[in-house]
Amino acid sequence: MSLRTSLQKLIRRDPNASLRDRATELRGSLSRRTIVAGTVAAAVPLPVLAATVAPAPGPSDLARACDAAVAHLAWINDTASPDDHWPDERLEAELDKAEDVVWRAANEPAASLDDLSAKARLLIADSGQHLGRSKFAGDRATLTLLREVTALTPSRSLPAAPMAAAPFERTEYRDRLLTAYEEDRLRRPIGWKVDAGPVEERAASLVGARLWTTAREVLALPPPATIDGLSLAALAAAVLTEADYTSDDPTITAAISLTRAVLAFTGTPLPSGFVGFGDEPDHEERDAALYAAPGSLPAWAIAQAQAELA
Repeated sequence: MSLRTSLQKLIRRDPNASLRDRATELRGSLSRRTIVAGTVAAAVPLPVLAATVAPAPGPSDLARACDAAVAHLAWINDTASPDDHWPDERLEAELDKAEDVVWRAANEPAASLDDLSAKARLLIADSGQHLGRSKFAGDRATLTLLREVTALTPSRSLPAAPMAAAPFERTEYRDRLLTAYEEDRLRRPIGWKVDAGPVEERAASLVGARLWTTAREVLALPPPATIDGLSLAALAAAVLTEADYTSDDPTITAAISLTRAVLAFTGTPLPSGFVGFGDEPDHEERDAALYAAPGSLPAWAIAQAQAELA
């Protein structure tokens, strides 16, 4: 069996295998004895390899997802977990959460050794028993390779735990926030024009109010449990603290500093047209350029303003 074929088998399930077989196989794959059995990896001085590689500055979102899936598999296969009493639908749903991450690992390129190591940990947890018991040399070699890759960076062991459900409603909030922000950029010049009529002034005010309301709704959500949720909260905080910097208020200074830190940690870019928090060297130039642009108002705001002023 070729190495390529062996790797493909890591993410392809036997359609005839029962859900209980999947869970049983995964339980065995988490055993250290099973992983070591039948391989020659124990003869490789892995700690020496790990010592020669500098650790990554911090785990990426991909690495975190892989480690969370490993912990999720451990939780499913923990003898104290109720998987033996779950209906097939529940067991399949829980297993599929981890398998989704396996597919992500298959399709998303690693950006660092840390990512590679996290992928290897996940594949060992997912298919280690199958590879360790296989009679094919390609499978055994694949498991050895995966174990060697895990030694290239310091390992992270998360306690067995279920993966948090994706907060689907936050995708909608992100879309709403970014749309409201884009409309606000375009309304800024209109609201400051000397010749703006009452309809334009009111419509511009409505657009600004919608942005602030949306940002406040985001920050009023329950504390985020995912990187995406944390990213969205930082984005909303950036909207509310834009151009607010002052050296006289330590609360604002702290809010801006924390927002910047979370944006950097999550890799979240600021939206197009963001003029800064107020302490950047080019803040005034960016702000002036925003108000000097032509500007426009969305149809919904004009219609609402006309109805209010009729």
